[in-house]
Amino acid sequence: MTVGEVKFLVSGNYYNKTGSFPAWKNPGREPVDVFQKRENIDRSNDGKFSGKEAAKNFGKGVISPVTSMFSSAANFAIGAGALAASTVLFFAIGGSAAPLLVTAGIVMGAVQAGTAIHKAVKAKNGDDKEKVFFDAGEATSSIGLSVSGARAALKLAGISTERLNLFSATGKCIKLSPKALKTSYDTFTTGAWKTNLFNALKPLLCRDKFYLHARALNKEARVQINGAIQEIKSILPEEMRDLVIGRPKACPSIQARLHKVFKRLSPEMQSKMDDLDFVRKLVNDSAGTRLVLKDTSPASIDKLVGSIAKAIETGKIHVTKIDNYRAPQGYPYFSDEHIALLKAASKKVGRELIVESMNAKKSGYTAVQINIKHKNGALGEFQIHGKPTNEIYKPEHVIHNIRQMKDVSQEIPELGRLYGPIKFVMQSMNDVQNEKFNGYLVNLYKFSRQREMGLKSVMPEFPEGLNEVVNFKNLKQLYQKSKLIKEGEKVKKYVLPRYIGSVENGTVDIADDYYQKKVNIVS
Repeated sequence: MTVGEVKFLVSGNYYNKTGSFPAWKNPGREPVDVFQKRENIDRSNDGKFSGKEAAKNFGKGVISPVTSMFSSAANFAIGAGALAASTVLFFAIGGSAAPLLVTAGIVMGAVQAGTAIHKAVKAKNGDDKEKVFFDAGEATSSIGLSVSGARAALKLAGISTERLNLFSATGKCIKLSPKALKTSYDTFTTGAWKTNLFNALKPLLCRDKFYLHARALNKEARVQINGAIQEIKSILPEEMRDLVIGRPKACPSIQARLHKVFKRLSPEMQSKMDDLDFVRKLVNDSAGTRLVLKDTSPASIDKLVGSIAKAIETGKIHVTKIDNYRAPQGYPYFSDEHIALLKAASKKVGRELIVESMNAKKSGYTAVQINIKHKNGALGEFQIHGKPTNEIYKPEHVIHNIRQMKDVSQEIPELGRLYGPIKFVMQSMNDVQNEKFNGYLVNLYKFSRQREMGLKSVMPEFPEGLNEVVNFKNLKQLYQKSKLIKEGEKVKKYVLPRYIGSVENGTVDIADDYYQKKVNIVS
């Protein structure tokens, strides 16, 4: 339909069929083409500033990240590829880098805002000023999305967001960015990004052979663990038997072990990693047992070592290796005489007992670890230490796992959030801080062993210059919370069924209610 044709009907005699004023109704003038006049008005290109056009441009700028991506197939491919790449990069760096991404978004928005202001100053007419509002919309979108995601970013980094609003959370993200940048750099230079990426993508990589091997070995260990516990109990003095506990090695720990061992193998040995029987021999502690001694006096230790030596001689137990860990200038549980007695017992039955790790541990870790081939086929590790040392070991063990680049979440998201701050602090430490922290751990283990031996002992002071997050008092509190999280997880998975509830007439998992009431973790 061309201009001048009838576009709509108007009652009365003011318009003719062409949409113009007739000459007799407009004396002394030429007919005026109303529609032609209307169509020639373009407020976005008339040289004058229009608030309505500026608002339209601002709105277009706000939604431009979405609209530009869907404007063409090429743009969609580029946008989707960039999104996938940034997601992979985020998982590789780890949640601790999330505050850095918030800061980057704000900086990008600030640059866009500065560009918009510069264009506004240089604008020659109203049309140019209207177009500036598109850039202003883009800047608002970048800053707004970053600010709105600040709390979530802190949670991903394992930082408490309690009593933080959006603006204070944003400020905290900016403050943490230098450390996050260093952590990201260290993650790539140390190769930790590989572990982070694998842990993040693990659910999608079920065909990974190490993951499948870990699942298989964990399943075996769950069947064998009770037999291993009973075998250990049977060789101990009667008063120690009820002190034995045990558990199968978790899948993430087995998987981490396999990846670590794989790097040390020759190409020929690496080619055998598809064989589960070969892999089983590499993981020699899938059935873990532990004896936490109440009495660690010399007489009690002598009695314990004597019972183990007798069991070796009589064939009740097959010991393959012993690690006698202690702190620098610390006190091991087994003396040189004890080790000699156990080696002699193995020699009597024609076996050579391997003894390793007689040197002090830099972390101060103190324990006896005995590798055993159990009669039911399980390959186990029997760990021995006193009750005071066990109280140090359990909270400190998460530090060990972080340093070994293990998945401390144990595939439980709540645990990942709980231990996130510790992971962030540990990865941010410089060499001086690491040395101070190691000294602190050594003194903790010395303190516990001195208590066990009846010697005068004083709880070590937390060193200056270290983050309070890794203070033993905090580690102990987090360990207690982790126990409740695991307990709640077990209830959710294995005990409680789902019941029809009153919440919107839907289903309510009473385990969730149990968990929320009993577990008080950082939000």
